[in-house]
Parts: sequence; structure tokens; C-alpha cells
Amino acid sequence: MNSEKQIRFLKTTEGKAQVAIISKLASFPGGVKTYVDMLLSEQNSSYNRVVFNSMQNLKRHSLDLLHFQEPDFLSSFDYSIPALVSLHNHDAYCASGTKFFRADGIECSRKLSVLGCTFGHLVNHCGSRRPWKFVSSLRMAFSNRNELSTKPVTILANSNFVRNQMIDNGVPAEKIHTLLCGILVDEDVFANAKVRTDRLAFAGRIVATKGLDVLLYALQRTRKSVCLDVIGEGWDLQRCQLLSEKLGIADRITWHGLLRHDAIHQIMNRSRAVIFPSRWPEPAGLITLEAYRAHTCVIASNLGGIPEYVVHGQTGILFDPNKIDELVRAINQISESPALADEMGKKGNELLRRKFRLETHLAALQEFYDRALQD
Repeated sequence: MNSEKQIRFLKTTEGKAQVAIISKLASFPGGVKTYVDMLLSEQNSSYNRVVFNSMQNLKRHSLDLLHFQEPDFLSSFDYSIPALVSLHNHDAYCASGTKFFRADGIECSRKLSVLGCTFGHLVNHCGSRRPWKFVSSLRMAFSNRNELSTKPVTILANSNFVRNQMIDNGVPAEKIHTLLCGILVDEDVFANAKVRTDRLAFAGRIVATKGLDVLLYALQRTRKSVCLDVIGEGWDLQRCQLLSEKLGIADRITWHGLLRHDAIHQIMNRSRAVIFPSRWPEPAGLITLEAYRAHTCVIASNLGGIPEYVVHGQTGILFDPNKIDELVRAINQISESPALADEMGKKGNELLRRKFRLETHLAALQEFYDRALQD
């Protein structure tokens, strides 16, 4: 260990090392903000975390480690101190960041390439409709992949799905580690579940990739006692509301808009199941863990990183994306067997406490921090 690294490691062992969390998304609602907020909530660590939304002011601070939440900053980093990057999405190997063909409504299976991505943009309508923005995103994806492939940075993927995507796109496997998500599980206020009603819950951004319309078509084909709580907002909200009226199920749906976390958990806790009908390959999907916290089972699309968080037949039911018939069967099974739904919700909560606690995630993250400082 050279003297500079030795001094840096001594800071870790004798006091709190200074970690800069670099993220441009930490100020906006979404998964990255939720994750960064959880990192900052942890006070019993040997690391002191500070958030920056750019690289400009870093030199004014004495820092030991950088923890990037998006790879976009790597091209402006000189790698003078150890660095890690957490991958929350597909931006490191996909020009659109979605791995999803909007025109076909299916997952993209192509690797990052100029020809394949240009064809996907023009024919499959993936990514922005603006040509200049597509070109910019394509360049950024190549830059991100090249930085991650060649530079001394530790890569943390939030699912094996994301890790395998990176490997398929040429990033050395030994550089990429899977670090599953975790959430804060404090006092179990839902240990004694309230009497559940014949309701379902959807929580998330209301955009086409999240598949709320798939759920609406399925709801029409279930018995009329099954109702739906929709939590969230998004540009596809009005279309989905009009669709519910067209399908004759508007009176079975409550549109809540954005809610506080405690209100969301209360709605989940009184529901038979939380539905996660995404069309795009979610890198992970924190909504499953939020459902488990409320002792509620999950019905979710079987794609992306979701199957790594839902144990089919035990903590929930997985169905093939866009398959309305399969979703209808899953809803009917849960609706007609309340005891099964309760048992799955119980097992989901047990899985959460065994595998997905925030403390478990942070302990593993600290090992990566320690290792980076010692290398």
C-alpha cells in the first residue's frame, strides 16, 4: 500500500472517511433520490457522506472516496481517489435508458451499437423523438460503457440482470458486483394486518412503460367486487383515466395522485396485492420491497430484475409482460384465496427482513468502500 493510500485508509480506521455522493438525480422524485436519502439517513457508519450534484466544487473538500449514482460524470473525473458507481438504470449500455421498444411494447435484446441503436430509434421508436437528443444520448452511452470498461472504478449493479447486461456489452465481469437494494424496516407497524379488502394497489409513475393500462384491461375481466387504488402521477394519467371510463370500470378505481410514504403503506396494507405490471425491464423495482413492508404480496411482470425480488408462488406471482390473460388469472387467484394472499404477504415480509433490510445493504456497501480504500 503506497503512502497516500495508507494515509487515506488511516482516516477510515481512526475517524470518519469523507465520501462524496455524486448525483444529478438526487434532487428529483424517483428511485435515485430515495436511495440517496436512505444513505444519508444512516448515522452509525465510519463514513461521512456528502451529496454533490456536479463535479465543480469537489476540490474545495477533503474527500477520500467518490460514490457516483450515475455514470455520466465519469468522463470528467481524473480518478485521483477511489471511486464506485451504482447502476440504478440502463444508461451505461442503452442510448434510451429503457431497453424498451415503444412501438412494439417489448424489451430490447440488442447490445449497444451505432447501427442497432439507430435502427431501434428510427423503426422501433425507442428513446427521444428528437434526433439531436438521440445522438447525444448514444454518445453518452458509449462514453459511460467505455469509462466503466477501462477505468479503475468499482461497479455496483442493483440486480444480476443489470450485471449481466453490462457483461454482455463488454464490461469485464470482475469489475461488476451485484448489490441488491434495501429499504429501512423500522418498527413493524403492520405486524397485525388490518382486515384486507378486495382491492388491488398500483404505485408508481403513470407512464406507458409502467403498464397501468394492462392492469386496467385485466381489471375489466375480474369480478366487480375487485377495486383498484392508483397512487402516482405522470403524463399517461389522463389517457388511463379515459380508458377506465371506456372499459366501464371507472367506478372501481380511486386515483390518489402523489401520497406520503405512510399513506402509501396504509393503502398497500389493506390491499390483497400490489400490482407491478411493467412493460420495460425494470432494473430492480423497489415497489416490491415496499409491498413486503406492508405484509402484502406482489403480482409482477416477469422481466428485468423483478424476478430477483419476487419469489414466484411464495411472495407473489410473476406473469409474462403484456399478457392480460395471465394477469387476470393471477388477480383471480389472489382475490378468491385471501388466505393465500395473506400467506404470500407474510413470506414477503420475512424475505424483506432476511435479505433486503437497509442495514444489510449498507453493511455490504461499507465492505466495498473499505476494499476500495485499501486497493
